[in-house]
Amino acid sequence: MINKRHGCYLLAINILGVNFALANAQTASIYTKLDGKQCRYIERDIETGNSVRKCPGVGGFHLLVAEDDARMSVIVVDKANVEHPLDYWEVVTPAFSQLGKTAEWRVQKKGHRLQPTALIIRVNSFHQEDLTNPAVKSYFAVAKISGKDICVTDIIHNGKRANLEAREAANKSYNKACIKP
Repeated sequence: MINKRHGCYLLAINILGVNFALANAQTASIYTKLDGKQCRYIERDIETGNSVRKCPGVGGFHLLVAEDDARMSVIVVDKANVEHPLDYWEVVTPAFSQLGKTAEWRVQKKGHRLQPTALIIRVNSFHQEDLTNPAVKSYFAVAKISGKDICVTDIIHNGKRANLEAREAANKSYNKACIKP
């Protein structure tokens, strides 16, 4: 599918279940699933419900989706198999949380390889002000993937332009400071 919108060409391809969108031949989005059969449990405690699932990534990276005490976060594992915890439960929200079903990787082409530069994941938090009707707040957690740091740099509140704002923040994240817990 080719879509011309706002003077920008968008090319979307689905290869082996991984969606790939290329905009202006410079920055692309690759979407990987955070649920279902694409991810496999590597740790699971049936009694507590705590778990870690290994999910696909791009460019030699993959994700570990961690659930602990009804809170979820992501650990980015780089090409050297080094783990980089994003600590959503401290950086984004301490409330009970659940991740969206898809990770958006922002990538750039380096020769014949794709290099991840940022990661965008939706985090839904459940606040218990009213125990019968908990409030749900939704955010996009934007993490940079640079040569020296992999960390959350921006938290975008849900709204009409949230997807666009998250991509813009991701594209500018390389030199941003990490949000500290």
